Amino acid sequence: MIVSVEISYYPLVNNFSNPVNIFLDKIQKEDVKLEIGNMSSVITGEYLKVMKILTDTIGDLMKEFPSVFTIKLSNTCEIK
Repeated sequence: MIVSVEISYYPLVNNFSNPVNIFLDKIQKEDVKLEIGNMSSVITGEYLKVMKILTDTIGDLMKEFPSVFTIKLSNTCEIK
């Protein structure tokens, strides 16, 4: 099943662009579609792959930085 995830990342640090860039760089290396926006990004791909990427990436960032993520998950809004 193909899903789309709209995700916003708010690192609670002074230099917030560094953690955001780390997050986007990790996602871009994966076999999913990534559309970067000003306020959020959309990740589209196979459900299990997307969820594993999110679990691994978010977990690593939250260990290193105080973080807030907002996530919307849909199987009906595929970005092509």
